[in-house]
Order: sequence, then C-alpha cells, then structure tokens
Amino acid sequence: MAVNNEPLLIGVLFDLGSTIAAADTTTVKDIMAAPDADTRVDVINVTTDDTAVSLLKLWMHDGTTATLLGNVPMATTAGNTALGATPALNVLSHANMAGIVKVDAGGNKFILVPSGSKLQMSAVAALTSGKTAWIYCQGGKFADA
Repeated sequence: MAVNNEPLLIGVLFDLGSTIAAADTTTVKDIMAAPDADTRVDVINVTTDDTAVSLLKLWMHDGTTATLLGNVPMATTAGNTALGATPALNVLSHANMAGIVKVDAGGNKFILVPSGSKLQMSAVAALTSGKTAWIYCQGGKFADA
C-alpha cells in the first residue's frame, strides 16, 4: 500500500457560532457541519450570562444517528467579564472530552468531524429564564498539500 508522505493542510477555515437559550430547553442545536470534506475543529468555546451552573452535551451526528460524545459543566457567567466571570468554557480541553479529543505534535487539541457529519450541543436542563449560552467553533476542512 502506498504511503502518503505529503502533509494534510487546512484548506478552508471557518468560524461558526450558535446559541442555546432558556427557551430551547434541551433541544439539540447544530454548532458545526462538515462540508464536502473531513474537518478539523480546533476550538469549541462557550460563554454565558447564566448565574447557575449548567451541564452541556456535545453530540456527533453522522447524518443518521446522533452519538453523545460527552457532558461538560459550564460555570456560572463563564466568559462574561461584565459579570465577573470565570473563563469561557473550553470544551476540547475539558477532562470529560479526553477520550475523543486528539492532540497534534504542537500540543493543540482538536476533534475530527467526518464529511457529512456535524457537531451539536444541548443543555441537560433548561438554562435560567432569560439567559443564553453562546457557542463558538473554529477550524477548517482538509485540503491536499
């Protein structure tokens, strides 16, 4: 079998955002969909104005079935400096994601999303009334060198 000695490079970068509001209750929301190529997601950060601790679920949907990848706790007012917050929730660095997250030679954490699949998030229970969690994803699809 031939070996590919050429590096895989990120070809098209993306920055995507989504929200989970109190009215969404436990609805699963799309946060990133892989286009026509395998995709590397380097950042999934969550901020909130909620004054209660919440638990969020990260899902991978392959076009047919959603698979729960893990749960991560979101601290009160995470990333919201106006409210004297704790830092934003870095989903890929959380210990609960250790089994699914890859680490490159530079020590950067990432997750691979196959072509046609998407990442989703939901709350385990509704956020506090009138409060929101903002989700930010960054990464890119692979291109040949």
